[in-house]
Amino acid sequence: MAKIQERIRQIVSEVLIHETNDPRMRFVTVTAVEVSKDLKTATVRVSVLGSEADRKTCLKGLEGARVRIQSIVGGRLGIRRTPLLHFEWDPTIEGSLRVAGIFRRLEEERRQQGGSEESESCGEEVPKGEES
Repeated sequence: MAKIQERIRQIVSEVLIHETNDPRMRFVTVTAVEVSKDLKTATVRVSVLGSEADRKTCLKGLEGARVRIQSIVGGRLGIRRTPLLHFEWDPTIEGSLRVAGIFRRLEEERRQQGGSEESESCGEEVPKGEES
C-alpha cells in the first residue's frame, strides 16, 4: 500500500510541475497520499504557498483538473482500477513554518537583549565559586 501511495504522490507531483500550465496551481506541493484499503479512493494532501484565498483557488483548480490528473495517474500506475482522487489541504508545512518563525523571533529577541548567562553556558548552571 505504501508503495502505491508514494507512486501516486510522485506522479501527481510530476504532472503538476511538468504538465499543468494552470496559474492557480503554481505554488502547490503534494505532501502525502492516503489510499483506501479497497483502492477505490485516494486523498491527495497538498500544501499551497500563499494566502487562504490562494489555497482555495488552487484547490478549485486541482478539482477542475482532477479527471485529467487521474487519467495520467492511471496510465502510469499500471493497475487495473485507478483510485478516485480527492484533493485536500495539508496544514502541516504552514504550521511548521509558523513555528520556525516563532523560534526565529525568539532568538532575535534574545540576541537584542544581549543573551542570558544560561544561553552562553549552553544551559548548564555553574555553581558559585566554580566559575572559570
